Amino acid sequence: MLDKILLWITRIGVFLLPFGSFIVSGIMFFPLITGKNFACRI
Repeated sequence: MLDKILLWITRIGVFLLPFGSFIVSGIMFFPLITGKNFACRI
């Protein structure tokens, strides 16, 4: 059961990974880089 849960978490993470390039934070000094950096650290 735990194997299936981890497999699905991995699949969802791999699917969502390319969408990280669309994260833009308008209030930061470097909006294209900073938002992605914070999102990847979480």
